Amino acid sequence: MINSAKKAVTDLVDGLNSRDEKTYKFCDSNLPSEIEPLDDVQEFDLNTTIVHVCIVVSIFDCEDCVSLLLHSILNQTHKGIETVFIDEGSSGGSKEILKISKDYDNVQAVQLDQRTSKGQSYNIGISKCSAKSAYVLINDGHITYERDAVSSMVSYAEHLRADVVLADFDVRATSRGRVLKQEYSHDMNQWSALPAGSPFNIYSEPGVLRVDPSPWRKLYRRRMLLDRLVQFKEGYYDGVDDSFHWEILAHATRISKLDRILFHRETMFETESTPRTDGKFFPNAHHVGKMLMGQHMNEDQGCLPSLSSHSIVEKYFEWVNSNSWLSRNQQSTQMKDKFDRRFKQIRSEWLARETLPITYWESLSEETALPLLETPSQVDLTIIMPTYNVNDLIQDVLDKMYTDLDRPGFSFEVFAIDDGSDDGTIKVLSDFQKKHETNFFLMNTPSSNGGAGRARNFAIPLIEGRYVYFVDADDGYDFQALAESVIFATKDEFDLLILPYETEIVGPNNTVTKGGMMTADEKIWSQLPSKINRTHEIQKEAAYGLINYPWKQLTASRVMHDSDVYFGPTKVHNDVQFHWTSIAAAKKIHFYHKKVCSHRKFDASVRGQLTADKSAARMNVFYAISLTQRALARQGVFDGDEREGYAFAKWLKFARDVLNWASKRIPNELESDYKKKWKYMLDTLKDEKLRPSTFRNWPFWEQGSDKN
Repeated sequence: MINSAKKAVTDLVDGLNSRDEKTYKFCDSNLPSEIEPLDDVQEFDLNTTIVHVCIVVSIFDCEDCVSLLLHSILNQTHKGIETVFIDEGSSGGSKEILKISKDYDNVQAVQLDQRTSKGQSYNIGISKCSAKSAYVLINDGHITYERDAVSSMVSYAEHLRADVVLADFDVRATSRGRVLKQEYSHDMNQWSALPAGSPFNIYSEPGVLRVDPSPWRKLYRRRMLLDRLVQFKEGYYDGVDDSFHWEILAHATRISKLDRILFHRETMFETESTPRTDGKFFPNAHHVGKMLMGQHMNEDQGCLPSLSSHSIVEKYFEWVNSNSWLSRNQQSTQMKDKFDRRFKQIRSEWLARETLPITYWESLSEETALPLLETPSQVDLTIIMPTYNVNDLIQDVLDKMYTDLDRPGFSFEVFAIDDGSDDGTIKVLSDFQKKHETNFFLMNTPSSNGGAGRARNFAIPLIEGRYVYFVDADDGYDFQALAESVIFATKDEFDLLILPYETEIVGPNNTVTKGGMMTADEKIWSQLPSKINRTHEIQKEAAYGLINYPWKQLTASRVMHDSDVYFGPTKVHNDVQFHWTSIAAAKKIHFYHKKVCSHRKFDASVRGQLTADKSAARMNVFYAISLTQRALARQGVFDGDEREGYAFAKWLKFARDVLNWASKRIPNELESDYKKKWKYMLDTLKDEKLRPSTFRNWPFWEQGSDKN
């Protein structure tokens, strides 16, 4: 057992040495495990010295919790508190109660048009904090405070010069000010082991990484958040607390523990939820793992001391293994096996590095050694297909897919993600799954008709194919050409294979008129130089200019996972983020001649299509551009590298073009608001003072607007 484990590790390490791995610049030395004491601390009085704190609150349909929380904040003994409420498109009382924010100078409310993720809400709120705020507190709408909570944490932070202060909490149910039930935090063992009264960091006390990751139990120095570009994960991510917890503590040079219960989680406002069974844990684990490996930072974040010390990595694996219950909670053996394989992939990524000595892996018990060391098998292709009311189309698409892809030596898997269909689509998919249990995965989104981007994002963390292709159920496909494209891409290990397409206009009585590619794309393809002269940079620049259709490309799954490539969260324009971030992440792009997709445009009398809608949803174009711009900035696309100089110009042109395109699809009653935002964004784009390095400081284009 031990010999086989040792050989597996050795083989993987040898394989690593032959690869060209992207690395991150670490500092020359680790943070000291012993932090120098502060000899020059001066006492100060918070009654005479005002230290401003910004409390960011994200809420959704919770009138009672907002009332209680606002009362808790307004009764704080600390002076200098400002509060930013982010309402995630509430339909009930919490939206109404936020109107009272107009009565307080130190309270502002941002009302979003639709529900988003907690990570995006928190980032919007932090961006709204005034420049005078020295610290930030996060609140998910269910947390109340002891009256001296803010002043106690600020005093502690100022005395110890802490970047992050953690305090204890309890979980309770209250009624009319009376505590009906109280439970203490579930992380008492990890919490009690941390020192109180003196600063530490993750090197001296790695156990801090395993305390409850809730962001609302911490006070953050705002300057550190801005200087180190630490943000919550946006878009698809749920459980963003985990990745933010690891990243913020990794950047904090001084962490302090305030050993008092200052926060109360009010369970009376929480709705009953089923255990999480989707794959959202994996992108968070992958993000944290890449950070520890030093592969997930950009140059503006400076350098981090090496995070791959044995004790920190062991804490990482404790966290990963503690989430193995996700596999056990899967409804089908098929999905349980997939989750098990994804956990193995996380472990095998570390096995291929010399971070941990072979003796660490040899020390594993016989029950766990080989499962950890097995390299998960990988299929050739993953197809991801969102569905919504396509009962009349889906059977033919699936039959053709499985017939054409059934070829010797070629393997594939298919994810169908239904977005709340009510026309019988789900029955067709369920019946098909029973016939193809080994490689057909059926998933359902928690919301109805939330958009193809959100639906696709549910499957992306579970991809096991070397390449992934996105299918729309109302288009036509040559799946044989797709298989040949996968084989070609695999041979030369392309990150991205750009594919031509054709269009079909489906008119009344289902008459079909065939056409070529859209004019803009046809022009780009026609202007490509001969194959022998097509450098990667030429093809990458050309790819940026293409229309952002997701089915125009075959994408390596390693690009998706390594660079956190997802679709945007908006119902429309969600493929903008996928188009730009996937191309930006690709290191080897090739334009290939195989035509795979026949993109269908339906006459309104035959079938409605979201892309043809003139609706209020088009206002989300500003949000989509902002999210994409921020994602590109995190990837370092606009960091001034001369080889990527064209990306900045291409991005500016794209933003102008898509804003112009969307302007023609805005309802009359919203035209005035659209033109106002359009002009502001265009003026910002044209500002000569705007440079690529300042893109991260762009206004965050929330979907709604605040009271100002």
